[in-house]
Amino acid sequence: MYTTLPSTFQPSTNARRRRLHPRPVSANILRKDEGGHVSEQERTTAYFSGQVQGVGFRFTALDISERFPDVTGYVRNLPDRRVEVVAEGRAAEVDAFIGEIAREMRAYIRGVERERASATGEFSGFRIER
Repeated sequence: MYTTLPSTFQPSTNARRRRLHPRPVSANILRKDEGGHVSEQERTTAYFSGQVQGVGFRFTALDISERFPDVTGYVRNLPDRRVEVVAEGRAAEVDAFIGEIAREMRAYIRGVERERASATGEFSGFRIER
């Protein structure tokens, strides 16, 4: 529920200053693993091309994700006949996850393009997106 402020409302000087000069926010997300070590989270977007739609690719990726419980994100078909996988987690784990998908679906894949970025932390698990 939103509160309507009177038309005479003026934000404080500090609020105006924050809006004009926001503090830099690191896009890197740090998390502790089971051993208590802090690790930087990474986001990888992989585009698989070839005969990758209609062959169980998304469901295979979902099954593989169960072996990588710390990897979050989604898999979806794209209109241009590619499959997009967005995965976040520790860099080594994300690489292993994408590699396992590529290994299991190698008969259908002609190419893989990857883009790396800092994690956003927006996912709570791995899912198929439509």
